Amino acid sequence: MARKSVKIQRSKEIIDAFERCIAKWGLDGASLERIATESGIKRPALRHFIGNRNELIIALVKSMVGEYKFAQSSMTKILRKADRGPDELISMLLFQSDLTSSSRILVLMNLYAAAPRYPKVQKELRDWYKNYVNWTADRLQEFKPKADKKLVKVVASGLIGIAFNYASLSSLELDDDQLEQAAQACRTLIGLLGK
Repeated sequence: MARKSVKIQRSKEIIDAFERCIAKWGLDGASLERIATESGIKRPALRHFIGNRNELIIALVKSMVGEYKFAQSSMTKILRKADRGPDELISMLLFQSDLTSSSRILVLMNLYAAAPRYPKVQKELRDWYKNYVNWTADRLQEFKPKADKKLVKVVASGLIGIAFNYASLSSLELDDDQLEQAAQACRTLIGLLGK
């Protein structure tokens, strides 16, 4: 039993180190040697705990997707509490803190760019995106139960696009006016759904 927990812990350390390496040097620059140095685990042990480079990339994507799904679950609970509405959803989409940090965004952009070379990664990310749009549409439908389902999906897609765009610019440290413009764009889209 202890061996399995050590493998889980070491795997997490390697995945976290891999993510930091991608943020610093890009996906192609995140060599096994750099990952070993960053994680404090010898290079030959990387393969023992994670496998080859492709398996490491897939493990990272699955880890990140798992974090996002956990965050969605937490956000759903908060949104379903009394007096929570579309503005709360907008706030959550635009400010997911560690999930939208500039280093996390760098990692995601590297993974998006490399996805055509890694079909399994492409599928995982595509499925995650679809899930994110569906999750957002489900929350909108809860706020606007009479709204047309197709329009709700279009609005959800627009909200995710705004959130991704805003997050991708996080390293610019945008001012409050620019944040308010992004939030107003979200409110405008939600307004298309009626009352």
